[in-house]
Amino acid sequence: MTPAIEIAALDGTLPTDADLFAGMLQEETSRVALPRNTSLGLAGALGTGENSDGTYMVAVIDVRSADGARLHRVVNETLVPENTRPGNDSLRHFAKATARKISEWYAASSSTPAEILVRAVPGESERIVTGSIATPKSFEIEIGPSPGDGTVSLANALETALLSQMETVAWRGPHAFRVEGSVIAASRNDGRTDVSIEWVVKSAKGKVLGKVHQKNDLNAERIAGEWGKVAEKAAEAAAKGVLTILGPSPDSLPGPMAANS
Repeated sequence: MTPAIEIAALDGTLPTDADLFAGMLQEETSRVALPRNTSLGLAGALGTGENSDGTYMVAVIDVRSADGARLHRVVNETLVPENTRPGNDSLRHFAKATARKISEWYAASSSTPAEILVRAVPGESERIVTGSIATPKSFEIEIGPSPGDGTVSLANALETALLSQMETVAWRGPHAFRVEGSVIAASRNDGRTDVSIEWVVKSAKGKVLGKVHQKNDLNAERIAGEWGKVAEKAAEAAAKGVLTILGPSPDSLPGPMAANS
């Protein structure tokens, strides 16, 4: 049995909901996130807030070493499309998605050099605050398993690129679109690697709005560890494709379309 996970209730969240989410997250992480023999621990907070589109939920989970040092912070957000308190089904789905993000980080970090993990540790000045509850993000980003630290680097880089490029759109705000990325890497006989990334843009209710396809060939070493500039360049192009799909106003979206970058 994995150790109990401590989840604090942020402003606007009932302590009973935080406790229920903690139990569900403990169950889900024991299934998919961390191996049973790991010494890593989890602790964090759950926040909820209402907006015009429904109930917004955010979980901030710290992954800690056996001596209590913070190794990584997982932030997961979602929108429940009803202006009601999240029920058991919503919390269970959110716990599964949060556990999946923890699992993806663990899989990526297990093949990443230790010095990269040290650089990724958040500063001690960072605190879990309620500010993000009041201003929820426009995009929920999820990346599938990738070589090296691609799962983490691509997600962070796309979030940064979207925030930067969204300054030019009139509809920026808490529309809670979802972007799911999948990475396929195939080795070639000449020593290089073909890397394909597909970004699927979805509405808050899960409707596919469009896809962005990317393909490039790279030296295998460039994605075996820290992606760095590779992730930044891919994310900049992907962000343009995502915003092209959404068009001038997401309230009058066209039908599914493809954007090639």
